[in-house]
Amino acid sequence: MKIINKGFRVLILTLILILPSSSIKAFNHENIDVKLIGHRGASAYEPENTIPSFVKAADLGMWGAECDLYSLRDGSLIIFHDNDVDRMTNGVGKIQSMSLVEVKALNIDSGNNIKKYKNLKIPTLDEYLICCKKNKLVPVIEFKDINVNNVKEVVDKIKGHGLEDESIIISTSYEWIKYIRQYSYKIQFQYLSDISLENINLLKEYGNYGIDVRKDRVTAENVRLAHENGAVVNVWDVKTEEEANMLIGIGVDMITSDYKLK
Repeated sequence: MKIINKGFRVLILTLILILPSSSIKAFNHENIDVKLIGHRGASAYEPENTIPSFVKAADLGMWGAECDLYSLRDGSLIIFHDNDVDRMTNGVGKIQSMSLVEVKALNIDSGNNIKKYKNLKIPTLDEYLICCKKNKLVPVIEFKDINVNNVKEVVDKIKGHGLEDESIIISTSYEWIKYIRQYSYKIQFQYLSDISLENINLLKEYGNYGIDVRKDRVTAENVRLAHENGAVVNVWDVKTEEEANMLIGIGVDMITSDYKLK
């Protein structure tokens, strides 16, 4: 992943410091080397973690589409955020207690612009990857709750869709990088945590890694620490252009947002 030109960083940071927020130009991710990732797709505009949300991310020019991954009772891999289906569908119950047939019988009935859709379904991992490939999106897959035995299948599916070189897997558990590296060195792993030397040292030996950090936990100093140790920095929960411009100024590599930010 390329890093923004130092001179450009300094210019942006200087502008942020001396100009009022109303004077800061909109974040234009097409003209800089910071990658914009749609959080659960373009979830500010379409129901989260659905094919329409991922397609919308592509339509808005986003670089990648983040999603959440669960394994079901029968071992199937599906894209969904919550551990139960109550909030987002017309059903109730824990998602991991269900089979794929049961999950596909549900309709998503919540989310932005949901009235546009009838019979909107929870996608499988394969359907998500097909969508990413077709729409030239980088897959960014958060492991929510899967089995260790699923890791090879996930990697095989990514490879099978021709997406190994660009895919990213993220998790709140750093342990997953050990299993991913048994099958792929090309898939990047990002640890969903704070930037610290301790966390960097947990990952560094495995290579091709990063830290996925919340916006209020990132500083110029810890971004520098990450880069000095070969880690990329992906910042999430970014909601405004002003926040994005500040992050550009301190040199982050990726920004994850529900919004287009342009």
